[in-house]
Amino acid sequence: MWCLSGGRRVAACAGYRRGVSVLLFDLFGVIARTQSPGSLAEIEGLGEAPAAEFWAAYWELRQPYVRGEETGPEYFQAVGRRLGRTYQPRRLGELVDAEVRSWSAVDQQMVRFVRRLEIGRASCRERV
Repeated sequence: MWCLSGGRRVAACAGYRRGVSVLLFDLFGVIARTQSPGSLAEIEGLGEAPAAEFWAAYWELRQPYVRGEETGPEYFQAVGRRLGRTYQPRRLGELVDAEVRSWSAVDQQMVRFVRRLEIGRASCRERV
C-alpha cells in the first residue's frame, strides 16, 4: 500500500496499524484531474473580463463557495461584483455548469488503483 501526495507515491505501508480502516485522498489532482487549459479558457470567456482580473477574483472569493456557504450562482455573482459586472441568471448557470465540468474529469488510472486497495490493505495486514 502506498501513501500519495500530489499524485505521487511517497511511502509503502507507512504508518499502517492494525484496525485502521480509513485512507484519505486529496480529491483534486489525485482522483479527479485538475482543470484543463480548455476548461479554464471556457470559464474565462464566460466571465467576460480581463484574464488576470477574472482569475484573481475567482480564487480570492472562492472559500465561502468551497465551504458550502454560497451557491454556485452566489459565488459567481460575487466574482462579477468584484469585476464591476452583474451576470444575468442564464450566464450564472453557464458559469456554474462550465466550472463543474472543469473539475469533473476523473483519472481512471487512480480509480483502478483505489479499487485495488482492498487487496493491498489485506497484503499489508498480513505483513504486520
